[in-house]
Amino acid sequence: MKKYYKREWKETRGDEFYSWGTSIWYFEIGEDKYVIRQIEVYENKNRLKYDMDKKFDDYGRLRTVPLDLTQFIAFEINKNEFELEWKKSILK
Repeated sequence: MKKYYKREWKETRGDEFYSWGTSIWYFEIGEDKYVIRQIEVYENKNRLKYDMDKKFDDYGRLRTVPLDLTQFIAFEINKNEFELEWKKSILK
C-alpha cells in the first residue's frame, strides 16, 4: 500500500539555488519504502517534480534511498492532498 508524506525543510538547499528559500517536500512511497513520486515546493514558488519517468534534471533528482518512515510518521498526508500538489506541478 502506498503512503504519502509532506515535510517542511526550514533550511535552504545550500547550493547555487539557495536563494529559492526553504521548501516543502511531498513523497509518494511504495511498500518497499522507496520514493515513487516527489514534489519540492520552494519559498520563491519554484516547483520540482520527479517520478519514474523523470528521475532527475539540472536542479535535483528523485530520492534513491528508502525513507526511514520512523522519521516521517508525524508527516503522513492523504493521497488526495498529494495528488492536488502533483497536478499543480508541471514537468519541465
